[in-house]
Amino acid sequence: MAFVITLFLSLALIGQPGDTPPRDIPAVQSLDGEWRVALDPHDAGRAQGWFQASSFPSGAARAIQVPGNIWEVEPGYSGVFWYAGDFVPAVPSSADLRYYLRFGAVGYACQVWLNGSLLGGHEGGQSPFEFDVSDCLLAGRRNRLTVRVAGPYVGLTGGISQQVRLAAQPSVRIKDVFARPDAASRQIRLSIALENNNPSPAALELRAAYGQFKPCRPLGTVRVTMTAPRGSSVANLAIPIAKPHLWDLDDPFLYTIRVTTEWPAAGSPTARYDSYAMRTGFRDFRLVDGYFQLNGKRLFLKSAHSNWYDPISIYGTPRTMKYLGQDLALLKSAGFNMFRLIVSAALPEQLDLADELGMLVYSEHETSWLHRPTSKFGISLNEVVRRDRNHPSLVIWGLLNETPRGPIYQSAKAWLGSLRAIDPTRLVLLSSGRWDGDFKTGSASNPGSATWDGYLGGEDPARPIPSGDLPTDIGAYRNGTGDAHVYQQYPTTWSFITAFRRLGRATKPLFLSEAGLGSSYNALRDQRKMREAGAPNNAYAWRWITPAVEGLKKTWSKYHLESVYPSIESMLVDSEINAARQREIMFSIVRGNPKINGYNLTSLVDCWGAGEGVMDAFREFKPGHLAVLRAGWARLRWCLLANPMHIYAGQPVHLRVTLASEDALPAGTHPATLTVAGPSGLVWRKAVAVVVPAGPNPPLAYTILDEDVTLRGLLEGTYCLSAVFDQRENGASHQVSFFVSEESKNPRLSFPVSVLGVGQRLREFLAAAGATVRDYTPNRYFNHEVILVGDTVGPGAAAWRSLYAHIARGAHAVFLCPAVFSSEKTPNKWLALKVKGDQTGDFDWLYHKDVVAKPHPIMAGLQTKIMTPDYYGEILAKTKFLRGATPPDDAVAIAVRCTFTGNSLDFQFSEGVMIGTYNHHAGRFTVNTLNLLPHLGQPAADRLLLNLLMHARSTAARLAALPPTHDAQLDSLGIVD
Repeated sequence: MAFVITLFLSLALIGQPGDTPPRDIPAVQSLDGEWRVALDPHDAGRAQGWFQASSFPSGAARAIQVPGNIWEVEPGYSGVFWYAGDFVPAVPSSADLRYYLRFGAVGYACQVWLNGSLLGGHEGGQSPFEFDVSDCLLAGRRNRLTVRVAGPYVGLTGGISQQVRLAAQPSVRIKDVFARPDAASRQIRLSIALENNNPSPAALELRAAYGQFKPCRPLGTVRVTMTAPRGSSVANLAIPIAKPHLWDLDDPFLYTIRVTTEWPAAGSPTARYDSYAMRTGFRDFRLVDGYFQLNGKRLFLKSAHSNWYDPISIYGTPRTMKYLGQDLALLKSAGFNMFRLIVSAALPEQLDLADELGMLVYSEHETSWLHRPTSKFGISLNEVVRRDRNHPSLVIWGLLNETPRGPIYQSAKAWLGSLRAIDPTRLVLLSSGRWDGDFKTGSASNPGSATWDGYLGGEDPARPIPSGDLPTDIGAYRNGTGDAHVYQQYPTTWSFITAFRRLGRATKPLFLSEAGLGSSYNALRDQRKMREAGAPNNAYAWRWITPAVEGLKKTWSKYHLESVYPSIESMLVDSEINAARQREIMFSIVRGNPKINGYNLTSLVDCWGAGEGVMDAFREFKPGHLAVLRAGWARLRWCLLANPMHIYAGQPVHLRVTLASEDALPAGTHPATLTVAGPSGLVWRKAVAVVVPAGPNPPLAYTILDEDVTLRGLLEGTYCLSAVFDQRENGASHQVSFFVSEESKNPRLSFPVSVLGVGQRLREFLAAAGATVRDYTPNRYFNHEVILVGDTVGPGAAAWRSLYAHIARGAHAVFLCPAVFSSEKTPNKWLALKVKGDQTGDFDWLYHKDVVAKPHPIMAGLQTKIMTPDYYGEILAKTKFLRGATPPDDAVAIAVRCTFTGNSLDFQFSEGVMIGTYNHHAGRFTVNTLNLLPHLGQPAADRLLLNLLMHARSTAARLAALPPTHDAQLDSLGIVD
C-alpha cells in the first residue's frame, strides 16, 4: 500500500502561541490509508505465520481503509481478521531518536507485528496504545506492519477504528500533559509525564507557552529547570492567569498550551527538544442541591444520546467526519446543551468540536453496557479518561447504562478510586437508569470527591425513599432512583402523566437520563440518500433498509394503501410528524415537573433501522421535529395538557397549565391569561398569575391551573388552549389543541343487533343508540342479521361452527376482541381462514406500530390515515394485530411496524390487520383489534363501534341456504376440537 505521509507537531494544534518554534520538533507520519485485510474465521493465521510478509494470504486479501471497520469490507463479520500494510519511514533518522508506533484504537483485541517481530498486544476497543519500535524499524526501507484483530465480545464491529501514526521522539520525551485549570487559585496546573530513555538523569528546561485560542494571541511563557530521572517521572508546573476567562456554553473560551522540553544533546552543539500542544479551559460543572451547575449557575441539562453511527460505514471513524461532524452544531441549533455518547467514548474529533462550539459532553465507554464477560468491565476506561481529560466540554464520565445488580455493577461501583487517580476534576455518574436498585449508593460523584453521593432522587446511604410510582408497564424505571429511564407505553396515557407529575415530590431532584418516543423508520428516504451518497452494495445498512423497503412495498400493494396516501414515503413522513407531536407532549410532561433537573432525549439519529431519532441517519431533522425541539428546550415554556384530548361537546375537559422557567423569570408576580378558542370562537378565558419566589433555586416549574373545565357552546372541530403573559414576552409552546365531537351526529342503530359474549354496559350503549338488543341464538336465523361478538363465543368447536353457519347463511358478525379466536396453544385457532397467522404487537412503546385507516364507511366521520393518539387516545393502547393471516377481502385499518425491534440488530418488518372484513359464503365477518370496549364514551370509540354495526347492517344479506360443503370446509380450516 502507499501511505500518505504527513509531518506535523506531536498532538499539535493550529495557531499555537509562544516562543519561536524549536528547530528540532519530533516528526509524526500518518500510516492511514489503504491497507489489506484477510479474514481468518478459523483463527489459523498465527499458526500459519501470517505475520510474515511471505506467509500473509495476499491473494485472498482485500483492500480496506484505515481508520475503518471490517463491516465496510465484510458486513456482519465477527471473527478474527488480519490487516497488513507496507510503508517506508518518512520521519527523521538519528541515533538519538526513538520511534513509536501509535494506534488511536483497535476494536477489540489485537496483536501487532513489525517486520515479523511481535511488538505486543492490546485489549480494549476505544483506548489508544503505542509500541516502541526503535529496535525493529528499518530506516529508509520498506517495512511490513501486520495486525491480528479479534472482534468485540458484544458490540458493533471491529477493526483499526482510529488513526495509526509513526512518531520519532528524542530519548527524553513528553508522554502526556494533564491540565487542571482552577479559577479560584487563578492558575492552570500542569502535570507533565516525562520518559527519560538515557542511562543517566537529564538536566532540562521545561517551558509552557500559553495563549488564547480565538483569536490566536500569546499570553506568556513559564520556565523551570529540572532534572528528569531515568525512566518515567512527572513534573508539575503552574501557569498563573490573573483574570481567568471561563469556558461557557455561549462563550467557549479556550486557552492554548505548548509544553516544550530542551536539553543539551550529547556530542552536539545544538539542543534537543520535545513538544506537546493542547487546549484547555476554565469551567466548573457539578451537582449542587440536586441541580446541575455550570460555573456556579444552575443549568437544566438538554441532551440526546447516540454513538458513532455513520450511515455509510455504520460505525463511524475519524477518517471522515462528514456525518459525525455535524451532530454537535445541529444539536446546538435545536436548543440542546449536551450530547451523551452512549456505550462509546467520544471521539477526540468530537470533543475538539464540542470545545469550540460550547457543547457539554457526557461520555461513556465500550464496557458501559451489554459487555461480556463481566471481567472485562473498564478494559479501556482509564486510558480513554487519560486521553480525553483535558477537554473542557467533557463534563460527565458515565460508567454504566441499564445494568442490573451483579458483578459488572460491583466492578463499576468500585472503579471510582481508579478513575479519580487519573481525573479528579469531573462529575462521574455510576449507572444510567440505576437498574441495580442499590439506592443506598448514590448515583454521582462530584469533582474532587472519591465517594458515591446521594445527590439525586431518593438515594440515601441510611434509608432510601421512593421517588414515585409509575404505571407497571414502564419497564425501564426503578422507583427510588435519581437517575431515571422512562419509556412509557404508546400512546401516552393520562395515568402516566399524572404519575410522572408526582416523581420527586418527596425527594431530591431527578435526572431523566433517557426517555423518548419514536416513529416508523423511513427506509425509503435512507435508501434514496444511500444511493445519492454512493454507498456500496455491501454497505451494512442495506441489512435493514432492504427488508423495510420490500416490506413496505408489499404491504402497500397487498392492502391498496394508495387510497390513503399518494406514496409510501408520505405515510412515513406522517408517522414522523405524529412522533414530533408526541415529543411535544412529552416535553410538557417532563418540563412541567419542577423536580426534573435534566432530560436526555431518545435519540439523536435513526440508526439500525430504528425510528427513535430526532434526525435521520444523514443528519436531517425529521419533519416537524426542529420547531418542537426549540420550543421544548426554551428557558421559558408553557406546558399545556388537556385530558381527554377528544371530548363530546358539553363534556368537561381537564386542563393543566404549568410554566417551565429555567431561572428565566425574576422574582415577583407575572400575570397571564388563559383562553380556549375554536370553531365557535372564544369559549373560555381566565386570568392567572405566576408567582416566582425570591432566593436561590426557585422551582423549575409552576402549576398555574389543574382543574376540570366545562366549556359552553362548543361545535365539532379543533379547539386550542392558549397561555399568554400580559406584561412580558410570551413563553414558548403556548398552545395545545384538542378535538370536540357532537354526539348528536353519531348514527342511530334502527335495527336489531344480536349480541354474544358482551356485558351489560355494551348492551346499554346499543340500546341508547337505538338498537334492538337480542341475545344471539345458535339455531335461530334472521334476514340481514348483525351479530356483535365480545370476548367469548362458547366452549369448543360446536359453538363456533354454529356461528359460522349464521355467517354463511347471510349474517355479518363483528368481532370486537381478537382474543376470542385464541385457544390455549393457538392464537387464531377459531379464525375461519386457510392461513391463520398469529397475533402480535400488544406492547408498544418507543418502538411501536402505526395504524393506518383507509377511507371507508367504517371510518365515516373519523380521522383516517395514521390514527393518532391525540384523536383516538387509548383505543390504540395494548392492541394486537393479525400477522401473517389471509388478507381480508376488505381491509380497513392496517398495522405497520417499520422499526427496530429493540432486541437485536436484525431488522424485522411486520404488518397485519387491525380492522378487516372477510367474505364467508353469503355473509361476512369483520375483525377488529382496536381497544374499543373499555373506552366506550370516548367519541372515537363510540363512533367506530357504531360505524362497524352500520356497515355490518348494510352488507348483511337475506337468508340463504347453508352450503352443503360448509361442514367439510370448517373441518379443513381447523374449526374442530
